[in-house]
Amino acid sequence: MPDFDLTVIGSGPGGYVAAIHQPPAWAPAWPSWSKDADEWGGTCLNHGCIPTKTLVQCAEVLHTVRRAREYGVSVAEPAVDWARCRAARTGSWAACAGACRGC
Repeated sequence: MPDFDLTVIGSGPGGYVAAIHQPPAWAPAWPSWSKDADEWGGTCLNHGCIPTKTLVQCAEVLHTVRRAREYGVSVAEPAVDWARCRAARTGSWAACAGACRGC
């Protein structure tokens, strides 16, 4: 078994930040491995927190735009492009997963 100065178990809010902010002298950290498949990071990164937060942000933007008139801003009724929302979700996940793999 390799010798490591830092082992991160899980890539939730604490594990992910611990792994990306480890002192360079401690690199590499032992990466988290999902029990579900060949995915770095586990449930939070791949299926839970990170992808969900992007979709929540899409909904919050929609809500804000719909309330624009309350603030004196006239806009047409917004339309949701679910393909682009999913693409944004995939993009944010890919960025975080790539950073996790680079730990």
